[in-house]
Amino acid sequence: MPEDTSALFGSGAACQRPADSLLFGPDDPAEDLFLLEDGTVELYELTATGRRLVIARLRPGSVFGIMALLGRRSYGNFAETIEDSRILALKKADLADVVRAHPGSFLSLLQLVGKRIETLEHRLLQASYSPTRVRLAQHLLESMDPASGYVSNATRESIGESIGASRQTVSECVAALARAGVLEGGRGWLRIVDRRALQHLSGRGH
Repeated sequence: MPEDTSALFGSGAACQRPADSLLFGPDDPAEDLFLLEDGTVELYELTATGRRLVIARLRPGSVFGIMALLGRRSYGNFAETIEDSRILALKKADLADVVRAHPGSFLSLLQLVGKRIETLEHRLLQASYSPTRVRLAQHLLESMDPASGYVSNATRESIGESIGASRQTVSECVAALARAGVLEGGRGWLRIVDRRALQHLSGRGH
């Protein structure tokens, strides 16, 4: 996150939350804007059948709870920690004073919000039109550690939630990629072996 954006949260309250902590639900009043300092937070919705549909998996430096910024009464989705996380919370009631003190920071924050909306629209298009294997390849590229090639939170169920596919379908696609020598893995872990092949499959190869 740009340094000037983090200045907005200088007066925010810090808290440490363990993994699997629910930070807010869709009907909770949108009273706080959050900055993830450390850890991982997942934003998701529940479908009419109770299926978890992941909107975004956030890394340190991400701002979330943006409905508080946009004037909405409630958050409209769930936010839950995936691992132990440190979070800063800025009260919506204090936002006006903070913006007056840091107008440049607020502009940077609006730019981040715009990128978040653009990313969400892209994910919706992917879910509607891209084959599962393409969505899987894109997800693996976004989630892997660039140095080691290991993919974080690599259970078949969590990947399926992120790309809008069943656990069985994800398992079949992963198995096919493993047979092709693109990746290797076991229970709960994956490592990308042939990054170039995965980029080609995702449509990002040159």
